[in-house]
Amino acid sequence: LIVVVALGLLAQPALSAETTRSTPISEAVNESLMISAAARAAVLEVYRGSGRMPKDRTDIGLSADPRDTSYGVVSALEVFSGIVVVTFSDSAVDELAGRSLAFEPRADAELGFGWTCTGRLPADAKHRRAPDTSALPIFCSAGHADAT
Repeated sequence: LIVVVALGLLAQPALSAETTRSTPISEAVNESLMISAAARAAVLEVYRGSGRMPKDRTDIGLSADPRDTSYGVVSALEVFSGIVVVTFSDSAVDELAGRSLAFEPRADAELGFGWTCTGRLPADAKHRRAPDTSALPIFCSAGHADAT
């Protein structure tokens, strides 16, 4: 029993370090969710009103300059055929600094309209770098949907 307790105590710092390491990444992704919320809502409005995805920022009422939507760890926000792409500033955590995340719209007859947060970038965003998907929180990797 003493050996099991001792091993548990030795393993605890490693587990704590792993949990702490991912917290700043999750916080940065959450910040990008908040910053992109208005753009994602505008994409939905355009889609519902016209049946098509907006091709760029100007289709959702924003300026053409992606840097006009910057705040905190997000340095730019772009729209590519309805996909909202946020680029993280150099002040973001190392795993995300200078890299971009995509929020892909999805329409589902049963669930309605939603978003998938992913490291996969649209072909039009080839000038952007995607993050290492292993660094992303579980709610923001290929195949996981975001309810917002």
